[in-house]
Amino acid sequence: MSVIEKMVDEGLASYMAVIDTLKKFRGADRIDVTSASHYVETTMRMKPVENQSPEVFALHRNSVRTHYEILKELAKEVDVGFRLKINATPVILEGLYEIDEKLKEAVGKFAETVDKADDLIGKEAMWEYCGFYGPRVINDFAPVPGSTVRILKILLDLTEIDSRYKDVILASRSWGGASYSFGGAFRSAVNAGKKLDEALKEEKEALKLAWMKPTETLRTAPLNSSYIERYRKGMKTIVEAAVNAGVHYGNIVTMSYYALDDVGEHISGRYARVLKDDMVMAILEAIAEVAENTLRKGVRDGKFRSEWQVLRAATGSTAAAVAHILELDCFTSSMVIDLFSKWWPNVILTRGYSWGHFVDFLEMLARGERIIEKRPIGSGGKVGEAIVDLSPIEKNETIMNLGRETVGCAGFTRFSSLLRLADVACIITPEPLSVPLLTNITALHKEKAIAPWWHCKSCATTRYWKRHMYCYTEKS
Repeated sequence: MSVIEKMVDEGLASYMAVIDTLKKFRGADRIDVTSASHYVETTMRMKPVENQSPEVFALHRNSVRTHYEILKELAKEVDVGFRLKINATPVILEGLYEIDEKLKEAVGKFAETVDKADDLIGKEAMWEYCGFYGPRVINDFAPVPGSTVRILKILLDLTEIDSRYKDVILASRSWGGASYSFGGAFRSAVNAGKKLDEALKEEKEALKLAWMKPTETLRTAPLNSSYIERYRKGMKTIVEAAVNAGVHYGNIVTMSYYALDDVGEHISGRYARVLKDDMVMAILEAIAEVAENTLRKGVRDGKFRSEWQVLRAATGSTAAAVAHILELDCFTSSMVIDLFSKWWPNVILTRGYSWGHFVDFLEMLARGERIIEKRPIGSGGKVGEAIVDLSPIEKNETIMNLGRETVGCAGFTRFSSLLRLADVACIITPEPLSVPLLTNITALHKEKAIAPWWHCKSCATTRYWKRHMYCYTEKS
């Protein structure tokens, strides 16, 4: 079996395991940790072929298994477990510090740069507080305007350390998911009535602590401390083997954390409650079927010449599906982006925070519309050479027969259900599919850090918030 065929099989198996589990428990108030057993079993079947690194797959599998076993013991119900996965990256970082003292020394030099960067950090923290960059995800995986990765990249450009060590710091806040989010300490201090110079000091201390002593800020809750020690013990041997095999430190961090998004986050009570609505469930299933049909046909027709094309087709086909569902109710992506862009300043004024996960949903809409807007009649458009199959949407009785859900002239039933997924967009972007694909890709390129994403994303909100001059994606 070829790498491309295998990665499609593994990615789709993972995605369908998540969806099947959520469908089984949809509407439940809480879900027991053991409900994720089918997904875990599916993950354990992932394995390398040809020239893929077995150590990369071991990181993915062992992290999921360790996380799952810990949650069964500590959390019982997955909604509690969701808060524990943020401990993973700090544990892995500290393990790498023990293995490579030079990495810890490099992090110390980075901390010295932070100490000297009052002007930069102060300006950016105030901009973050005021919502200067507009709607964006501060924990974005790319150095886009307003993201934590962007701030880290600017600071690292001022730090004279080996580029490999810069890579692990960046990767740990990209797909590595480190707990630190830029501006959080500053915001809390200002809201507590402290002076701006005090707030700046607290922000700098939080930034340094996140990398100098990664687990320190996470030990305040009893469950966190228990998780940290168990996860450290469960991953120690696997991490050492990956280092000895030449896996890039950034990939060790990324593969360990990113694999944990399903047990405790996607397979959880919060997603089960969102999917209680029949239309929402139908939309999720149809999107997954679009991805499956597109990828299967792409493999059969030989449309994928590289592993990266598979990933692009996976995320592009689901984006096209979302955009197509939107257009069924006569909406365009510009309408939705405009609505959210006008809404956002009021969020800052009334709720007091300036970033949101919904931006990923807007990015999907914009990309999906670009894919389908020039398609021939009866076609779903193309991602690279792969033809997108939108037929699962057209064949879905719930999606296409609004009279079953509301009045026959309904204009917002599908649209409103689609927006229910905007706050939990990671399941349709779709992470349960893209994470196994990334593991397969990383296993082919273990020596090069897979994160952050260095290409410009053409951010959807830049249609209305002219901020591209602050983008750092092309300064890699």
